[in-house]
Amino acid sequence: MMHLVMSKKGKRTTVALDKGTKADKELASYAGAKLEAETISWYKRLSKMDVSGKPLRDRFLVDGLSFWWIMESWMFDSIAYYPRMRDILWKTGAYISLIDKEKPDMITYLGEENLDYAVLKECCSARKVRFKAELTGKEEVSRQRMGMIYHFLNFRYVVRKLYGYLLPGKSSPERPVLVFPPHHWKHIFDPVSKRFIVGDPYTTPVVNALKKKVSTLSVDTAGEHMKEFGLGRMRQKRNGHTWFENYLCWSDFSAARKERKRLQKEAEKASKSLKDVDFNGVKVWKLFERQFYAYFEYRLMNHLIMHRVIGRMLDKVKPRAIFFSAETGDYGKIIFHLAAKRGIPVIAMQHGVLNLDIRCFREKDDGCPLPSVTAVYGQMDKDFLVKEGNYEPSTVMPIGSQRFDVIAFSDKLYDKKEIRKDLGLTQKKTVFIATQPIPELEIRYGFIREACNVLKELPVDVIIKVHPTEEEEPYRKLAKEIGIKRCIVTKSYDSYKAMYASDLVIIATSTIGLEAMIMGKPVMVVNFTGKPDEVPYALEGAALAARTPKEVKQRLEEWHAGKAGLEAGMKRYVKMACAYTDGKSSQRIAKLILKKIKP
Repeated sequence: MMHLVMSKKGKRTTVALDKGTKADKELASYAGAKLEAETISWYKRLSKMDVSGKPLRDRFLVDGLSFWWIMESWMFDSIAYYPRMRDILWKTGAYISLIDKEKPDMITYLGEENLDYAVLKECCSARKVRFKAELTGKEEVSRQRMGMIYHFLNFRYVVRKLYGYLLPGKSSPERPVLVFPPHHWKHIFDPVSKRFIVGDPYTTPVVNALKKKVSTLSVDTAGEHMKEFGLGRMRQKRNGHTWFENYLCWSDFSAARKERKRLQKEAEKASKSLKDVDFNGVKVWKLFERQFYAYFEYRLMNHLIMHRVIGRMLDKVKPRAIFFSAETGDYGKIIFHLAAKRGIPVIAMQHGVLNLDIRCFREKDDGCPLPSVTAVYGQMDKDFLVKEGNYEPSTVMPIGSQRFDVIAFSDKLYDKKEIRKDLGLTQKKTVFIATQPIPELEIRYGFIREACNVLKELPVDVIIKVHPTEEEEPYRKLAKEIGIKRCIVTKSYDSYKAMYASDLVIIATSTIGLEAMIMGKPVMVVNFTGKPDEVPYALEGAALAARTPKEVKQRLEEWHAGKAGLEAGMKRYVKMACAYTDGKSSQRIAKLILKKIKP
């Protein structure tokens, strides 16, 4: 808990702000609905700010590619050692609005030494308001340790390189379509063969649709998760697959270290020039520069190695086209740049929710690498990329999603009674909760805790479906702590099967919500942050909205009483958000790739 005591003309007003996300929610009443968009717009302009006669982004050029585009998402959105820019800017805007509205002569801050304390101190200085702090200690913050991850990533490269001689990288004389799948592999339904196969839901159905027309070569990247070495999986699927690390040379490490040293010097020059940069009149750079330097120390090395390996891979494989399983991303931007230099067309497929994703916002002709074609779910996402990302309309194609193809066959594939028996469901109604690896642990677990506190009092079964990048154990502990009895926690069980047997889907932010609506399942979006929802489902009238614990209880009771009333909104939203739900998107994407293939 923290308190702000605002003194004005002899009067003292105390504003109690709870800790973490509850404090953010109270601050949001001062922040204004447009603050989140303003922070993104300001951060995008930062890349153009002058640093010794050059735009900031031109200080980090490698082989014609500005590494600003590779680092921007990590610095803006990633919680690593230090506070991320998104939080710094949002809190700055909120506290400035509070000061401008209340007009205090002095603010006394009672609480822990944390980001709120640092930001408020700078805001008071900018508005010439006296600031006094009575600190109760230093906030303990759990963050990712990027240095450790960096060392493990190097270890992963070494191990996989050694094993790679047993499964050597391939280069087809037919010049294949090079496919970059995500790292989550499992048994999936293939709409082409109408059966379940080993593969991933993003690229395998498309590869199968391409097989009769052109050869393909899929690159196993293993992801950046320490357990994802992929050795067993590679033995299952080695035909038509290669390892990313097979194209690595030992010289890449020394070359990358040399390049990193040069860019670190550029970062030091940039930081000195940006010390007076402000947001809403507040000098914010000193709050952020530690996170800025952390990128160059811990994350840049991996990106530099990745750049060299991808270039070597493209030169050896000489693909006729590339199919990438996400619309953008650090990895993707490197591929888009290197492929464009070689005249190789890239077809990128929307991976998930685009709303408020910093990587999807760009200014026209700013040099940010883009694919030749971006295939999106529907017209709504195309409109977003054209308006906010300044994409050329002709390069964005609403095509549905191969991920959703299985839903068209769900009535034939799944038997609700069998699934209920398989999962041991005993109640008349079942609630499906989709977890999400949100960096802030309070948000990650908070919405599930509040929902389960209500659900344990209702005659329902609960399925907590754990995201592929998370572990089950924290959610098992959470369920035990809450005392919910009829609860299944699973990471491996098929999401679509579990949703098919469910009667309500609860999310914080996830494409699962759209998938549930396509399946005809009502959705509830829980957002305790006070900030805009990261998914627009509730805003569009297609889902229930719960923005306080009290509203969670109200919405769940309304749903349980059959008063959700979402059918019309869901149908309208699905039509707007997904161009096709007929089970044939895989073939459409395959045809799109074939059209772009170079002879």
